[in-house]
Formats: sequence, C-alpha cells, structure tokens
Amino acid sequence: MASDMWPHIKTVFEIIPDSYSIFNPIARGARGKRNFTRISRIWYWYYAHLTDRWGFIDKSATVKLKEVLERNPKFIFSVFPAIDEYSHLTHPHSELVIQQYENLDRHVGSIFESLDDRGEADSTLFMIVSDHGLSKTDSHFCVNTFLEKHHLPAFFYPLIFEKRGKLSANMVSGNGMTNIYFKRGDKWKPRVFAQDLEKIAPGIIDDLLAQRAVDIVACRNAEGGADIFSRRGRASVRLDGFVLHYEVQGSDPFGYSGLSSNMSPDETLAATINSEYPDAPFQIAHLMTSPRAGDMVISATPGFDLRLKYEEPEHFASHGSLHKTHMRIPVLCNASLDPKPVRSADVFPTVLSALGLEKPSYIDGREIPFFGR
Repeated sequence: MASDMWPHIKTVFEIIPDSYSIFNPIARGARGKRNFTRISRIWYWYYAHLTDRWGFIDKSATVKLKEVLERNPKFIFSVFPAIDEYSHLTHPHSELVIQQYENLDRHVGSIFESLDDRGEADSTLFMIVSDHGLSKTDSHFCVNTFLEKHHLPAFFYPLIFEKRGKLSANMVSGNGMTNIYFKRGDKWKPRVFAQDLEKIAPGIIDDLLAQRAVDIVACRNAEGGADIFSRRGRASVRLDGFVLHYEVQGSDPFGYSGLSSNMSPDETLAATINSEYPDAPFQIAHLMTSPRAGDMVISATPGFDLRLKYEEPEHFASHGSLHKTHMRIPVLCNASLDPKPVRSADVFPTVLSALGLEKPSYIDGREIPFFGR
C-alpha cells in the first residue's frame, strides 16, 4: 500500500524523524530499525491467521512498544488487531471480543506503568483510535453474481489474473461497501455516470435497491458529484471547495429531516452526527473527488455484507458502510479534547500539533483543540 501512495504525500513517519512503527502495514519513512517489525510483521500475521491467536499479536505489540520506549522516541504508532480480527471471526459483542477489550485495557495499563517508571507518564500524549466500527453479519450478498445476471461479468479479488471479457470491476472494502467500475464499450475511460447506466444496464439501480442487502447506492454524475439512491428516496450531492451542495429529490435517501441544501463540512457533520448515517453526504461527495473511486458505490444494509465467495475464514462482522455502526469510532485520549464531533482524519494533524509540527497543506483533517492535561 505504501508504494501505491503518491510520493509527495508524506506519512507520519516521514514527517516525524524520531518515530517508530509497530505492526503497521503502511510504514513508509520508518527506515531501518524505526520500522520495528519490518521483517517480523508478515510472519506474526501469517501465524495468527493460521492459528487464530490474535491476542498473541496484541501482547507482542505491548512488549515491543515498551522496548521502543527505551529509545526515547518522539512518536510511536502501534497496531493492536485482536479486537477487529476476533470480531470478524465471531461477532462484535462475543465473549471472545469482550475479552480482547479487557486485555487491551491491561496492555495500556502496562504501558503506562513503564512510562511512570521512566517519569514520563505526565509528559506523554496517548491516543487510542479505531479506523472503523463493526456490526454483526448474518447474511452474505454476492455482488459478482448480481452483476453477472445483468450481463456485466466482474473482475474481482482474488481472481486478479483473468480480465478478458470483463465488463465491470467489483472492489469490496470491509465487506460492507464496494466500489464498482463499468466498462464503456471496449474502454474503462471515460467514467460512467448515473445517466449512462440505463444504457449500459437498464434497471440496475432499481434491481439493486430491491435486494435487502443493499442500503445505499451512489453513482457519479456529470456535475462532479453523486446521485444517491435508497428505498427511502433520492438526492444529489456535490462538494464545491468548502461548500457541500445537497439536493433532495422527493424524500431524503438517509431519512434526514430539514437538512440544508448548502453546508460547510463542519455543519454537515454537526447536523448528522446523531443520525443513522453520520456525515454521509460529505463522505460520499468527498469520495467522489478521488479519481480512483468507483462509478458506483454500494453501502450494505446492517446485518448484511457484500461478499459471499472467497472469504476464508467466513466473516461474521463487517464494516465499511455508511451506517452509524460502522462510521462512529472512539477517540480516547489522556488529555481533554474539545467534545464537539470530529472526523478520524483530524487525528493526524492533532498529533502533529501536539509535537509542535506544521500540518502539510494536503492533509484534509484539522487539529482537535486540547483543553489541558
């Protein structure tokens, strides 16, 4: 993943010279011994995948983090995967998953004991952040089979070597969302817009919404934004600099009531944070500014995911959708943060600010204000 990023986009390890990575899959810039698990990470992950001993990885991360503390680092990024992995293997509230939360609490306590022994507990900023929420999965829906029935045979992972005859590409993320790309004639470019889909696959959006597994469908439109469809209604969204244009056509697809048609990103977040779909209009509009996003994005209904084949072992929890169970995450900190709603993208500039460093101009997030320690 690191080699796939634009060279001018700097990771936290490139911005902070004295920084260390533990079990991080994106560690570009953590050169030499600063990537503390550069060689061992793949073997730890392979071992845990075969044995389901993900708790062992969390315990190892704790040991390694305390070893790194001996080097007087400026910043450490450590991954603790057990909660996520066991959630997928069982479900997010299983006894085994709850045990991992308790174990993580003990690991954090152990790390703070080491900091206290070093006299650094009061001068260390500690943050625990998740990249997504999770919900229990009861049913799997095969998007590939659906596309095949619409005469749009799909290119998809892990069958990545056979592309001949494919008219669509289905790229699932977290199993709760997928980006779909459509071929126009014999080419993948230019992009396919919502108004083009009726020619390529008549009735495909209505047929998707007839599936219980499909909650939200968003398609690129010619205005540079997206048309959003659900069984509740339809809307169009477009991000114009710092203004989000949101136009409901009939009923709101997310069930919002009285949402303004022109909002800033902050206003969008504040107005929707406590809804079933927090920040969804901004998230879709922002996603569509990426040239790599799909022509169509599908968000799954809670309880369903969008991947049936080639999932070994079978997953019983999903993430990636626009629903609140996936979108809302914890940001735990030993300093008092401004309690207003924030985005996970705000964590990066907050860390940089705490270290007295400037935020790069291309970073989307903004610093979360501190209210003391």
